[in-house]
Amino acid sequence: MIHGLLLAACLADQVSMDVYSGEKKVGSARVTQKLQTDGKKLVQVSVSLAGPQGGVTVREEATYQPNGEPARQVVEVTDQEGKRLATLVATFDGTGAHMVSDRAGKRTTATIPLGRTLPRANASEFWFIRDQPKVGAKVTYYRLDLSKQEWEQVTVRYVGKKSVNVGGR
Repeated sequence: MIHGLLLAACLADQVSMDVYSGEKKVGSARVTQKLQTDGKKLVQVSVSLAGPQGGVTVREEATYQPNGEPARQVVEVTDQEGKRLATLVATFDGTGAHMVSDRAGKRTTATIPLGRTLPRANASEFWFIRDQPKVGAKVTYYRLDLSKQEWEQVTVRYVGKKSVNVGGR
């Protein structure tokens, strides 16, 4: 879900959206991205959802190196009173990722290696905010799935401008 929200924000510094389940509004989302003076990119995503057992907010913050390599990623889940339910922090280096996880007070650490020659730079992180891709541009890289704590290969392709309807518009 969060990666789909990032797509909506690719042309703007900040986008706010309502979240619906069918016809019922169940929450809101905000995506902010900023180019920093050192060339890095900061992405912040916040999704707040209401439910029968109470609400939850998921906040994600990711920093990317100027070449698109991940530098740091943080995910925090809080309940409607602001009590932290879970926190995941991943830092990245040439060997892979180093994670610290705190779920309901239980702290664990893990190292998730990725071969030094496997690509982890995602140049598409800078498409439209800094770089204009050509139609047909393609990036294949490895992305860390924080919930599974494993690397997955992803391919992103720019197919060109397309019209889409959002909320009937």
